[in-house]
Amino acid sequence: MKKIKNENEFRELIIKYRSVTEEQLLEAEKTINFEYAKPPDFLNEITGFGSQRSCTLCTSVDRHCKRCMWGAKKGVYGEPYPCTSHHTYKSIGKAKTIKSLLKAVKNRADYMEKYLEKYLKRKEKNDGRTTKNLDNISSS
Repeated sequence: MKKIKNENEFRELIIKYRSVTEEQLLEAEKTINFEYAKPPDFLNEITGFGSQRSCTLCTSVDRHCKRCMWGAKKGVYGEPYPCTSHHTYKSIGKAKTIKSLLKAVKNRADYMEKYLEKYLKRKEKNDGRTTKNLDNISSS
């Protein structure tokens, strides 16, 4: 198992996603026009995740995906942005209303929490060694 550098930031992002409210999204809409902007822009405003330039996960690992929690899964290294390839992230981008965006954010937090749990189980199983990949992290 390789050394992941942003486990704490990943945990913090789950907490931020869980704490996002409809009121925060409505406030962000005042500065970012929902009709023309992409929903991830709203989240970037609130959570710091959504743009590789300002993403708290990306910046914490100097944009080295292999050091990121999202890069911990075997097989993602050929993907340009493994963090944005999952359907829960894509659902955020497809949201048409503030309510649907909020639901997508909560679904993303659920997925991230499951991803983290699987990572931690594998980490515990490997007893801190850095020899195995995270084959068992689900892509669903």
